[in-house]
Amino acid sequence: MTVAPVEQAMIREFSNQSANIDPGTLTQVLSEVIQPFMGKVSIMVGGLFGLYMIFIITRLHYERKKVILMKKILYNLDQMNMHEGIKCSRTKKTFIKKMFEKIKKLFR
Repeated sequence: MTVAPVEQAMIREFSNQSANIDPGTLTQVLSEVIQPFMGKVSIMVGGLFGLYMIFIITRLHYERKKVILMKKILYNLDQMNMHEGIKCSRTKKTFIKKMFEKIKKLFR
């Protein structure tokens, strides 16, 4: 395989130049080239992840508030039902009561 004289000259020039470049300058140039791209990527990924985490935290907060409110409503309903003498979620059925209700259902 033969290499054209122009290409040989370019190869010699690149080999001479690469020997004269120190690693500090090379990393500085490389970081200047990559930095804008990495900045955009980190903002996109970090921004979306951050927004997602904020969304999850707010969702948990409001769901917890809903559960507390529902427990208060259930308590109030139970108190009203106990006052009126109606069955409520706080009245526990014993084994004997459950059996008695099953027997009642058979004879209806």
